[in-house]
Amino acid sequence: MELLNETTYSENEYKNTFYNHFLKCNAGSDELRRLVKEYGERSGFYELCNSYMRIVLNIWPVIKQTLSPVEFRKEDVDNAIEHTISFYQKNGFRDFEGLMEGIYFVKQLAFDPREVDGGSIRDYGEDRKVNTRTSVDIITPSDILNKRWDEIKNQVIERIG
Repeated sequence: MELLNETTYSENEYKNTFYNHFLKCNAGSDELRRLVKEYGERSGFYELCNSYMRIVLNIWPVIKQTLSPVEFRKEDVDNAIEHTISFYQKNGFRDFEGLMEGIYFVKQLAFDPREVDGGSIRDYGEDRKVNTRTSVDIITPSDILNKRWDEIKNQVIERIG
């Protein structure tokens, strides 16, 4: 995974890194990879994954202050679910599990790290996050979302019906 430098990366560069990583990681369904390869940013896959990260990012200031579990905001979960259903149906996908797998593996790149801790988070791999100011491990929004992934995924499945 490419190292994101908070002082020089623009939103488009974050998106490019996101799409490049997705295509390299070989996650998700063939139909999703084909869509992203053919349409790139126009596919809307970054925005879909970002809707999942918004679930945590919108409550991140509370999490950082209390360091305790916080309920997700219903409107953020509903937005991610609606975005998923729309994306799935609009593209005529048949492999729901493949779509959700694709989201799961790259959602952590679908936001600007400057939103989390003043730009100090750099990603050194899937499981290790380091705060460059203090060089200590920290909890990231992806960590929190990963722990509740099945709960959110099941809500999407219920709504797709």
